[in-house]
Amino acid sequence: MQLYLLVVVLLLFIHHVSLKPIDTKDEVLKYLTQLGYSKCEPESKVSCSIDFSSILRDYQKTFGLQETGQLDKPTKKLLNKPRCGNKDSPVSSSSSLLALRNSKWSKSHLRWTLRNSSSRISHAQSLNIIRDAFEHWTKHIPLRIEQVCEACEADVVFTFGPIDGPSTTLAYAHFPEDGRVHFDSDENWIERFDHDGTNLFLVAVHEIGHALGLSHNKEDTKSIMYPMYQLIPKRDILPNIDRQRITDKYGACSSDGGSTLNEGVLNEGQTLQSNNGLYKVYMQTDGNLCVYTRDHAVWCSGTQNHSPGQNPFRLGMQPDGNLVIYSKRGPIWASGTMAQGNGPYQLIMQDDRNLVLYDGDAKPLWASDTKLA
Repeated sequence: MQLYLLVVVLLLFIHHVSLKPIDTKDEVLKYLTQLGYSKCEPESKVSCSIDFSSILRDYQKTFGLQETGQLDKPTKKLLNKPRCGNKDSPVSSSSSLLALRNSKWSKSHLRWTLRNSSSRISHAQSLNIIRDAFEHWTKHIPLRIEQVCEACEADVVFTFGPIDGPSTTLAYAHFPEDGRVHFDSDENWIERFDHDGTNLFLVAVHEIGHALGLSHNKEDTKSIMYPMYQLIPKRDILPNIDRQRITDKYGACSSDGGSTLNEGVLNEGQTLQSNNGLYKVYMQTDGNLCVYTRDHAVWCSGTQNHSPGQNPFRLGMQPDGNLVIYSKRGPIWASGTMAQGNGPYQLIMQDDRNLVLYDGDAKPLWASDTKLA
């Protein structure tokens, strides 16, 4: 009994220590320096002039608090809210700001991996959550993701490990083309959308935003890129401001996720997405047209590297009903459906995973034969 009580006391003590609030001037200064509000490094041996009140006022102004320059209750409360560890002011010069605004991946196919996971959520489920979080961004932009093995080389690498205990910093991420995303392993990670822990999906969507090149949005509390953790319903995860920022950086998918191509073109890097959001057909930069379910292809045209150096590739829906992939030099694949049926013709990425070409009488002329059994 005594041993049991001792264990309970020790656990309570450890929990109390790990949740110690940011409270003193030195703690606040160190924390705000980490968040980019001071150019002085607390551990540096080089002398540096620090105006603590000015730093506090900058922080208060950033988040709409009364600019007292004092460590008052509202400021302390905000300082101790769980949040992303990325800086609120990630750059210190106009040239650096321009570089950040232009920060994006130069490739349209990203490989990602999860090296380890939290003890609170299984590795398999963590993979599903991160994949889902990634796709909430990529369904709006011509960027394809592919999950690779834990030990494989990857563009974006997710890891779990200690940061500051179960307290303030939940995670942080590096901008392109670094690709490291790190979650605090000491947090109470959960899958549910409630206040009993920290929802991994919400934090993953935020950090992936950084990994794709987005900085914090400190003005709009509805943005997933707002620095502080907020319990947002999944249906509202990417408001218009976030979709606009990511499409400004990478461009938008054809019809931004639309499922149908009428007479016209699907350009290199563009996709058609099923209405249920589970499947997409992607006109790749290597000349291959592929149907994807999550992060792997279930059908491809087999035209990858068919015409090296003949970019850009495009998929064209011709007026005669023929579906054709073109390189700069000319056609490299066709559905062979010219002059079949009656127009107008439509190519549809269906909710059953099948890519189907229909004529004007809704008669199927060609299909990828990837319909779910």
